[in-house]
Amino acid sequence: MQQPPGYVQYDSTGCPLVCHLKKALFGLRQAPYAWFEKLKHFLVSIGFVVSKSNTSLFIRITTNSTLYVLVYVDDIIIIGSLPTTIDWFGRLLNDEFLLKDMGNLHYFLSIRSSSRCLHLCQTKYISNILARASMTDAKSVHTPMVSSSNLSKEDGDHLEDPMEYRSLAGALQYVVITRPNIAYAVNRICQFMHNPTTAHITTLKRILQYLRETLDFGIVFRPSA
Repeated sequence: MQQPPGYVQYDSTGCPLVCHLKKALFGLRQAPYAWFEKLKHFLVSIGFVVSKSNTSLFIRITTNSTLYVLVYVDDIIIIGSLPTTIDWFGRLLNDEFLLKDMGNLHYFLSIRSSSRCLHLCQTKYISNILARASMTDAKSVHTPMVSSSNLSKEDGDHLEDPMEYRSLAGALQYVVITRPNIAYAVNRICQFMHNPTTAHITTLKRILQYLRETLDFGIVFRPSA
């Protein structure tokens, strides 16, 4: 790391020295990895095991309760079978790290959930995409794609700047997580990322028009009887 201004020292040849860090600092490339490894070491030390299907998911199972801890950078979701176990773990975690309890989970990674059921929707995220595309007030449509649409790379004129197309198409790929009904249409527009045309961006904007019409749609998981 470079020395901070006002504290610069030089070697015998006049070249500025660099700092040898004893631990990671926020903002360094290694910082997220160092934080995750420290958290992982702590969780494993109190009985958690790493999920084989997701290395960001930690599980602790005892005869009385089960705890799940899902980690995304410095955001942590805690799910447990007993409130007392969740409280115990929360206190233990707070003793080790400086944390802020955000309360019950309602919004995570641009996905909103409700309490009576698990309703996964991305209303806010989609609204932000519409604003980026200047389509907040665009006319709504009832389908994400025209049924007779048969896109090809020869359709339309090539875009002078394809960056907006690529950015919007990439954002729509994340929306598919909670909106599988647009998966086919998004897959089609993503086939032309290399050299999109006016016809392709028209198709992309129709998907946005459909999302505006169905802003609160999502996936609902209800508790079993």
